[in-house]
Amino acid sequence: MLAALQESGGAPPHVRFRQCVLVSGFLPRDAKWGALCARSKVSSVRSLHVIGDNDQLVKPERSLQLSEMFEGGSVVRHGKGHLVPSDKTVRDAFRQFLLGGAEEGARTGAQ
Repeated sequence: MLAALQESGGAPPHVRFRQCVLVSGFLPRDAKWGALCARSKVSSVRSLHVIGDNDQLVKPERSLQLSEMFEGGSVVRHGKGHLVPSDKTVRDAFRQFLLGGAEEGARTGAQ
């Protein structure tokens, strides 16, 4: 929701970020916030979406819907449930995502 608010110019002035990691993330069910997110296409925030194919709390389809809100969002899937896995594939995805953000910040002079 914060990314959608930031993209639309509706976030408080002190809320500014360039990247986010969403683990088992999902679009809000609240009508007002769900509508905001559904019509948003976030391009100013890099995103990494970690999705568990066997997540029983947040179905993978819901997490994929959220990932579609972000332009160029990265998705890493794992065969586990509702958790942050520590296997090499996921660790490498985190590392690549975070290092990519650091490199971009260095290129643009962002802090």
